[in-house]
Amino acid sequence: MKSNLVITIFKAESEASQAFAELSSAPEGNGYSAPGAAMIKKNAAGGLDTIKVYGEDSTNNTAAGAIIGGLIGLIGGPVGALVGAAIGGFAGRMKDAEDIIDNTSIIAVVSRKIFEGEVAIAAFVEEEEPAFDAVFEKYDTTIIRYDAESIAAEVKQLKENGTEEIEQVIKDAMATPEREEKQPEKAAEMLTGWRSATNRVLDE
Repeated sequence: MKSNLVITIFKAESEASQAFAELSSAPEGNGYSAPGAAMIKKNAAGGLDTIKVYGEDSTNNTAAGAIIGGLIGLIGGPVGALVGAAIGGFAGRMKDAEDIIDNTSIIAVVSRKIFEGEVAIAAFVEEEEPAFDAVFEKYDTTIIRYDAESIAAEVKQLKENGTEEIEQVIKDAMATPEREEKQPEKAAEMLTGWRSATNRVLDE
């Protein structure tokens, strides 16, 4: 089975709440197991508010608790603030901001995918892809998957070293005098060291 972080974004908070109740009461199904999940909402400051959570203290699957807890803490705090600052700092050039963020951090990308006021369920899932999708098939949703090991590595890296690397990349990209279409290239180039460090964590 593959270990994923599955982000399911809902159109209606009431549907997200109902789906979360169903999932938390029956976290295992045909071809999947979801030992940890959180229902989250994007606030006006760009961070995440946690509405409900289960499995964060699970002794049976510490990876679920670490990934869900780390993701919420980082997007709800420093990473969410950085993403908000980057989008604001590009003064209307939204595509530039999105390209920079997409080249910066997996967790920053997750933050950007959830818009202000939207509600999502973030779940650590072990599955035969895409078995977990069946849980939400009766709802109007957008489902995005990320490799759980990559998320875990970045959570660990950010907790150990802080968000200075991401912040510097965003600042440098916004300040560069190069033509706008070169900015994503510049960001990717500056992040070679960051990605190498994350890969080393994965190899440990």
